[in-house]
Amino acid sequence: MEEWYSAVRNWMDQFEERLDVKTFCDRIFQELHFMKIKDKGKFKQRMGPEFEMWAKSLEEDYSPELVVELLSDDPFWQLTLKVARGR
Repeated sequence: MEEWYSAVRNWMDQFEERLDVKTFCDRIFQELHFMKIKDKGKFKQRMGPEFEMWAKSLEEDYSPELVVELLSDDPFWQLTLKVARGR
């Protein structure tokens, strides 16, 4: 988990809106931890309607640039999935 917190801090250093980055990361962690994902394979690959609808819902509260930047970062995405989903 410390590795994930370190990654979040690194992302916070890259954006002016540090608090937005922190709350965004916390939100995706929480949502990934609790959400029921039907097609885990596609979701993990950031594909399919389930992922697209989820990503779009994040853009309602956060800048699209932030959403795209963090969700498209392969190491961060994989780490977040690993920590949040326990896999």
